[in-house]
Amino acid sequence: MQNESFEWAQLISGYLLNKLSEEDEIRFMDLVANDPEKKAILDYYKHTAPAQERLNYINSLDIETAWQKTTQRHNKKQKKTKWPNLIKYVAALVVLTCSVALWFMLNRNDQGIVADHVYHYKNDVLPGNNKAQLILSDGRKVTLDANKISLIEKNGTKLVGSSGELVYTNINENDKHEDLYNTLIVPRAGIYNLQLPDGTRVWLNAMSELRFPLKFSDNERRIELRGEGYFEVAKDAEHPFKIALNGSEIEVLGTTFNTSCYGNIAKTTLIEGSVKIKNSQKNGFLKPGQQGIVQSSGLEISRGDIDKATAWRKGYFYFSNDAIQPVLEEIARWYDLKITYKTKMPSIHIGGSISRKVKLSEVLQMLKDVSNLSFEIDGRNLTVN
Repeated sequence: MQNESFEWAQLISGYLLNKLSEEDEIRFMDLVANDPEKKAILDYYKHTAPAQERLNYINSLDIETAWQKTTQRHNKKQKKTKWPNLIKYVAALVVLTCSVALWFMLNRNDQGIVADHVYHYKNDVLPGNNKAQLILSDGRKVTLDANKISLIEKNGTKLVGSSGELVYTNINENDKHEDLYNTLIVPRAGIYNLQLPDGTRVWLNAMSELRFPLKFSDNERRIELRGEGYFEVAKDAEHPFKIALNGSEIEVLGTTFNTSCYGNIAKTTLIEGSVKIKNSQKNGFLKPGQQGIVQSSGLEISRGDIDKATAWRKGYFYFSNDAIQPVLEEIARWYDLKITYKTKMPSIHIGGSISRKVKLSEVLQMLKDVSNLSFEIDGRNLTVN
C-alpha cells in the first residue's frame, strides 16, 4: 500500500511539474479518470491555495545556489554544477512526493473523504458505491466489491460476484440443504444486488441485510430482510415468495415491488403484480401503485409514489413533500455520516431530486436552497445549523 502511495505521488508530482514522459502521462490520466479519490487529490493540488503556495515556494527556491554552497562546503574545488534544472526538479519532486504521499496515506483509511474547493467546506464526502459483506453457511466472511469472486458452497451452489452483483446457481438440483443460509450485509454508503437460485433479483440499499437459504423448500420461498430492498420476484405459482420483515410478512407469487424497514415502520410499494401483507393485527392486498405501511397501530394501505419508492435503485434521491429530518437520515445512510443538530429542525417539507452519484456538498447545496439551513462537514460528521 505504501509503495502504491509513493508511486502515485511521483506521478502527480511529475505531472504538476510537467516532467512526465508521454507514456507516464497517459497512465496518469487513466488513473485519474478511473479513481474519484485520485481526481480529488489532483484537483486539490491544481486549484487550492495551500497547494499553490507549496508549488510557488518550490519554484521560488534558488536551489542552484544552495546546491553550490553545499558542494563547496564538502569540496572547495568542486566545479559549478551544470544540472540546475535537474536539481530543481529532483528537489521539487521530493517535496511534492512526500506531501502527496502523506496526504494519500493519511486518508487511505477513508477513501470517501476528499477535498472541497467549490463550496468551502472543511472537506467533502464521496457518494456510496457497490460494496457488501457475504456471510457463508459455514461462517466465513467474504468482502464484495468491484473484484470478481467465484465460490462453491457446501451443497454445490455456485456463487459468482462481479461489478456489484452476486449470482447464485444451483448445480445439484437434487441436493436440498434448506438449512444452509447465507447472509448479505450492505453497510452504510453501500449498495448491492443479487440473483437468488430461483431467478429472483434483489437490490439492497445502504444499511440493509438479507438472509436466505441456498435452496428453497418444496412449498415456499422464504427470506428475511432488514433495511430496504427492491424485488423482481421470479414467477412460480406453486411456491409463494415470502419476506419476513420486522414482525410482518409479505407474500407474493411473482411481482415487482420495493419494501423498506428502517426503524419500526415497514413500507411496501407495489409496482406490478400482487402482494399480500400480513401482521399480527390485519392482512391486506396491494394493487399496483399502492403502498402498505405496517407499524404498531396496524396496517394502512394508501396510494403510493412509485417514482419516490424506486428512485434509489435508479440512482437518484427523490423527495416529495418530505420532512427535513428523514431526508437528512436518508442522505446520512448513503454518505455514511454522523449528524449533529445544533438547531431545532424547522417543521418544513421539501421536494426535489438529485443524483446519488454526486459529492455530499452538491446535495447539501440543494437542501440549503429549499430549507434555509446551513451545514458544516468535518470528516464524516455533518453538523446542521
